[in-house]
Amino acid sequence: MVTNANNFYVGAGTNNVGNYMVITNGGQVFSKGATPIGNLAGANSNWVYVGGSPGVGTNATWNLGGSSLTLGGAASTGNYVMVAGGGILTNGSVTMLGVGSRVNVNGGTLGGGVAGTGTVYVANGGMNFNAGASNAALAVPLVEDPPAPAAG
Repeated sequence: MVTNANNFYVGAGTNNVGNYMVITNGGQVFSKGATPIGNLAGANSNWVYVGGSPGVGTNATWNLGGSSLTLGGAASTGNYVMVAGGGILTNGSVTMLGVGSRVNVNGGTLGGGVAGTGTVYVANGGMNFNAGASNAALAVPLVEDPPAPAAG
């Protein structure tokens, strides 16, 4: 468990590539300040995974503490967050700025809002959108994952 993390960064330095954080198996992160993922020039392909085993008590949670999670920046590409089954990303908002920034939801719960120039992908595990007592909005398109190619 990580608590009271302020200004939580994942791959936020110039030319930081492929950095990641995994929150799973009952893990919990409580952050309360700026949370950029790959926000500087060349900070590409950085990601966070939030997921657990739904129904067996091993949910994983990232509570943003009312702050904003920022994916990418003007000169970064391919930064994302994955909220899988048993994963909960809550109490904040997600802003997508970089090229190819995205939020992937496959059975997890997204609580808050999403805005920016990226895309929210909903896979076959579905999406739970829970605003609780807060206002919530999706200001970006919801796009279904493309089907897998047929076996040949």
